[in-house]
Amino acid sequence: MKYIGRLDHADPFYGFLKEHIWPQIGDSSHLHFSVHVLRGSNQVFLYTDEKSGVSVIGKFFYGLFERAYNVAAGYLTKEWEALEHFRALGFDKPPFYVPKPLGRSYDINCALVEEYCPGTTFSDVLKAGAHGHPNRLYRRLSVLADFLAKLHNKTAISSQRVDFNEERHYAVTLVNHLRKKNLVHNEEAESFYHLIAKWAEKEVMWQDNRVLVHGDATPANFLFRNHTEIVAIDLEKSHYSDRLFDIGRIIGEIKHAFLVERNDSLISEPFIGHFLWQYCTHFPHREDAFQAITRRLPFYVAITMLRIARNSWVNSEHRKKLLDQAFLNFHHQG
Repeated sequence: MKYIGRLDHADPFYGFLKEHIWPQIGDSSHLHFSVHVLRGSNQVFLYTDEKSGVSVIGKFFYGLFERAYNVAAGYLTKEWEALEHFRALGFDKPPFYVPKPLGRSYDINCALVEEYCPGTTFSDVLKAGAHGHPNRLYRRLSVLADFLAKLHNKTAISSQRVDFNEERHYAVTLVNHLRKKNLVHNEEAESFYHLIAKWAEKEVMWQDNRVLVHGDATPANFLFRNHTEIVAIDLEKSHYSDRLFDIGRIIGEIKHAFLVERNDSLISEPFIGHFLWQYCTHFPHREDAFQAITRRLPFYVAITMLRIARNSWVNSEHRKKLLDQAFLNFHHQG
């Protein structure tokens, strides 16, 4: 978080905060906002009233990545509706929480304002866990597993099975991106395509019920207030899919964190086992659920590795490790 100055009173966003947001919060007279830029895929800022100390988050979906206005507006609508929907499902109070949306403006760079929920990111918890704080990581993984189990089980559609074509298409899209950027050569890409097709032939990949998934279950998008409370943020990619879309992403990110911090993803296995076993406590037959999930899991871990590998900040040596991990997981079809 970096301080970048005060919000100019002539800025249209100041007027939006003063006229539409602050009346929901408190005294809207004599407002002066200090502004900090936050890390995130969108333009995300923290606005703090210097008098009361109250803060809100402002996210701007337009003006980044040369995104077309209609696309940005779509993302704004999607996140607004997702925030409302998640909260209506019961994620509006501890221990499982989603921030309250406070206002939106399609005219000011497709801005979304939501309440500020401070906390420790899952990224920081993973890093600490890799460097000598395992109990802290175990406890937070339990909370995360409980949150995802509640989300998935509460929204499962018994009449709809997973359409694995969607996940297969996503995997192929990731390989296509890597191939287009010359980050994998043609022979590697063809091997990935072949393995992805083999997964699509497995009946188990089509048999679970569709559930609402977070859709972007990365370590930056979960905040821990303590060892019992969690906040989920950045919901614009939420959709109905296989529950493993979230679970596999989390496990892939755990493996990656230990690969980065300890140069050995195998050290993460006890934490992964704990997370999965805790998630499965929310099913009538825990062991059956565990077996069903672990049969599908390698595919989703593999696409997580491909997803990370496509980032421009990944150097060639580390990308090779990620691609090797992806290949091994795709190949594991026991």
